[in-house]
Amino acid sequence: MNSDFSEIMRQLREQYGAQLAHMPLPEGVPEHVAELVSQGDVEGLILMIKLSWMFGAQAGHAAAHHTQVLRPRNVVQA
Repeated sequence: MNSDFSEIMRQLREQYGAQLAHMPLPEGVPEHVAELVSQGDVEGLILMIKLSWMFGAQAGHAAAHHTQVLRPRNVVQA
């Protein structure tokens, strides 16, 4: 593994690990990852990482280019 990437991931884990430990994942994801690991399915894990990376990049791009201003509604809700 690229030592630069490994170091970045180590730093990110150190910095955000405690916060992310409490972040819920969709039901079944931890079990699916454990199954992929136990089967040695590296391709399946890489697919999940690529999809996550792509979705994050798309969300970041959308946020950077399509900023919306939320306006308060003129409705009283009881």
